[in-house]
Amino acid sequence: MEPVANYLRKYWEVPGAYSYKMPWHRPLEDGKYKVEHYFSLSACCSGVINDYTLNGQHKLYNHKYGDRIWQVYYDLCGDGICRNKLHGCGFKDKFGRDIGTYCVLYKRDLIRRTVSYAHKHGKTVMIHAQRDYIPMMTGLADYFFPGEQYGSLLQRNPFGYVDEVPDIIYRTEFNRDVLGIGVIHLPALGQADRANFRKENYKYTEAMICMLQSHDVDTSQDWAASKPLQKVWDAMRLYGVEKEETQCFRYYEHDTIKSSNPEIRITYYACPGGKYVLFLANKDIRPQSGEIDLNAIRGGDYEAREEYKGKPIEVKGGKFSIKVPSRSFRIVAFPPQSNYPILDNMNEQWGAWCGNKCDSEFLQSKDGGIDKSPSLMLKSNTTGGGAFIRHLPIKPGENYVIRVKVRQENVTEGNVCSISVQGRDGAKVVAGPISKKIKASAEWQTLELKANIPEKDKWLTCDGLLLLLGTNGKNCITYFDDFEMIQQ
Repeated sequence: MEPVANYLRKYWEVPGAYSYKMPWHRPLEDGKYKVEHYFSLSACCSGVINDYTLNGQHKLYNHKYGDRIWQVYYDLCGDGICRNKLHGCGFKDKFGRDIGTYCVLYKRDLIRRTVSYAHKHGKTVMIHAQRDYIPMMTGLADYFFPGEQYGSLLQRNPFGYVDEVPDIIYRTEFNRDVLGIGVIHLPALGQADRANFRKENYKYTEAMICMLQSHDVDTSQDWAASKPLQKVWDAMRLYGVEKEETQCFRYYEHDTIKSSNPEIRITYYACPGGKYVLFLANKDIRPQSGEIDLNAIRGGDYEAREEYKGKPIEVKGGKFSIKVPSRSFRIVAFPPQSNYPILDNMNEQWGAWCGNKCDSEFLQSKDGGIDKSPSLMLKSNTTGGGAFIRHLPIKPGENYVIRVKVRQENVTEGNVCSISVQGRDGAKVVAGPISKKIKASAEWQTLELKANIPEKDKWLTCDGLLLLLGTNGKNCITYFDDFEMIQQ
């Protein structure tokens, strides 16, 4: 597809290296795209490819939409041997032996330059290289992305994260404090078997979380079931675990909080505002029960909450009893926090949904909000349609009020702005919608939806809402600001 790469392919490529059939969306004159497939080129970094790659990044950063790029990602960026004689990596030594050259120094130069230029423009760099971490090369990046190497293991044993990956791997290869850069784990459950995404197989993702969170390893959602991960993330965010001031104490680093059963591992977070989150992990093949002693951090009688299953826990004399399922975990936090109100001043971009033929653009305006503040900006072009989306936690049987400020430029007769919610059971939409529309206006107005969630039918299994903000207008721009959700 790329003329330069095609012309120089035989000079750039690493003989015998991987090549994948990759999709590319070619833009057409009518605003649509045509999907084409081309084989990838594994190029050696010893030639001008580094200059070529950095020139491409320069063009992206200086594009009119370049401010929306937040990270550069290099896939399969480990070390390897190149034996291409056309650019000098392959040669014969004085004894007539065929010699290849490791690419580590050339690839180090690529990463070094990439990081330097990315940081100059306020971007970060993440490297994927299976488990091939090289401090002098990979360690120059901001993030390392290991974990895919367990795909074959998980095909054989989907509980492999607990049963077969040893603790020492989590303490070293997945430990950001050991590697010296950020580590984000790449799950491989879905690659091993797509059936691992199903509800009846959430236990495999829970087993993965059991090991990762007990070692305080961040993970992506790729190739893992979404519902268990999102429930954990929602609970952690509720107590401020992600905040810079939060301190983490891994189970092997403290003896402050004690368990009567050594099979129950306790990693805990001391969060701002005197909040605590305990992650109780059980990697055994049997459920484990024990008494947890909190007196070293807080004694007395009070209420805590098990956040993964959403149940209250009574602490008596600084202690409580709990049962942790096999190859799984529980999250106990105190003092209990409420999910609501949820407030969002639109300083960060939301996700979006649109149909295949929709040409709407989902952007963030730096000054389109109230008092010139940031806001979401939906640019409806010739087709119109599409919506900003967000996932929100709920509980069946409860009532909620959702509000957002909205205004529209280029209003035409019949234009409306809308808000709607649909019930989600994990990642699957199963109920709804409940919606509200108001006539579009050039002035700021409040779009309000009252969502009374039934405790019956398909709503009964819902643990979240899929929220959509949109308009039916064409050739107009709609701004959304100051989102609020409260529980009545």
